[in-house]
Amino acid sequence: MATYSIYCDESCHLPNDDSDVMVLGAVMCPTNLKRKAFEDIRNIKAHHGLSSWHEIKWTKVSGSKINFYLELVNYFFSNDFLSFRGVVATNKSKLDHMRYNQGSYDLWYYKMYFYLLSPLIDPLHDYRIFIDIKDTKGGPKVKKLHEVQCNSLNAAIELIYDVYKKELMDKNKRPKLFGKFIYLDCNSLINNKAEVFWHLISLSTKEKFNILPCNNDKSYVLCKGNCLTEDNQIHLKKGEKRNLCLYRAIRINWISNIIAFANQGSNYIEKWVKNNRLYIRYQHNEIDYIVVLANKKKNYFFVSAYPVFYIKSKRNYSNDYELYKI
Repeated sequence: MATYSIYCDESCHLPNDDSDVMVLGAVMCPTNLKRKAFEDIRNIKAHHGLSSWHEIKWTKVSGSKINFYLELVNYFFSNDFLSFRGVVATNKSKLDHMRYNQGSYDLWYYKMYFYLLSPLIDPLHDYRIFIDIKDTKGGPKVKKLHEVQCNSLNAAIELIYDVYKKELMDKNKRPKLFGKFIYLDCNSLINNKAEVFWHLISLSTKEKFNILPCNNDKSYVLCKGNCLTEDNQIHLKKGEKRNLCLYRAIRINWISNIIAFANQGSNYIEKWVKNNRLYIRYQHNEIDYIVVLANKKKNYFFVSAYPVFYIKSKRNYSNDYELYKI
């Protein structure tokens, strides 16, 4: 286990600063190498006749100091132990905080920090995160941000939901199947997320396992056998309780890909209809995944999608396909 230091800053982060764009940035460095980085940067400053206390920021870039900033950029790209991530948030003036952020611009601000930091966090390592507190209310929000980041399962679900919104909830980006529109229920929400999404990333509490499907899968590191411990559950609107399953969740982007393979007539795709539902199954190497759609006259209605990991289920689906072909 390693320890990393992450240094964060922002630009145009205030709600009324005459800019419609906010930028957040984070530089990450192994904690045991940060002193080396500090000393190297001080030496670069001295080389250019600057005080070791000279603040480095974009508003101070000038023609007279251009060589200093070029050397800093070269230093960053010459040292693999340093890394950077940035988030650009556009159209600040069009944000609907009452609908999505409990009426709070600050809440949106810290959500953006969440998206900045989550991809950098590996649960196998420790992190020291230094955030610029923008006002006297920042401390409690940073504490909350810390709590969310430490819950790795929640952090992963937030990122996966972002993929779901972009690839499936956006009807302009949602793929069609054989030229027909696929309808997806985006109106039924639970905890501000689509109920269909919760169904896709969860398993029935009736599911029982001798061997977990996520064994030897990276999802187990975050999920930690939640289908057995049942520590993290979602209650659907019809009363069904389901256990969150990261093994299913991290494969949610397969849905669009498998629909695309079906449109292309891939040899790895099997299709059949049963009880007025169209089953699209993709099998290749270790992948076995099914997309289920209700077959309507002019379009399809999205029902579900999931990886197939039971041997009995694999056999049943294969039998259904063979019978449909006859």
